[in-house]
Amino acid sequence: MRTKVISRTFNHITLQEIKHQTKVSEAYTADDIELNNLLKVATDMAGNYIENVIALTSFETKTGEFSGTKITINRGHFYGIDSITYTDRYNQTITVTAFEVEAEDRQFTITFDSWIDATEMTINFKCGFDALTIPPVVKQAILIKLTDLYDIERASYTSGSFQLNKAFENLLNYHKRINIF
Repeated sequence: MRTKVISRTFNHITLQEIKHQTKVSEAYTADDIELNNLLKVATDMAGNYIENVIALTSFETKTGEFSGTKITINRGHFYGIDSITYTDRYNQTITVTAFEVEAEDRQFTITFDSWIDATEMTINFKCGFDALTIPPVVKQAILIKLTDLYDIERASYTSGSFQLNKAFENLLNYHKRINIF
């Protein structure tokens, strides 16, 4: 399987929420582009830390030959299927509309209502969060990291020392991948 990113949206946290967290006035707009860019950076940092997708991301997966009724895709935080098409042995393109999805934390399985025998299958899907689905703890961790990146003098250090406050990591640890050998 080959999977590529088609697009990413960062609508899981609003500019108003960012300004509230960073104590920037709603009327002050000079840093809006920087704040939106820092949202992308902080979101990517959180995603890298937990080794999973956070920003709502559209993917396209292409398989080679496929025969069966189930396929598992190793992407977490499943959001939805946009389309499934395949090319059959007679070189006809067929759109699949009858299927069920079972999502887990780091993968999802599509079960088709009938047997598929394809020379190639294309699955367009989304993983990640929008403003309604992002867990509050993940959202707060991103806002903390964004604030640290925006205002280095107010970064999450403990008062009176230069020891790092691990708020970002502590909030995300529940969502972090644990590898068991």
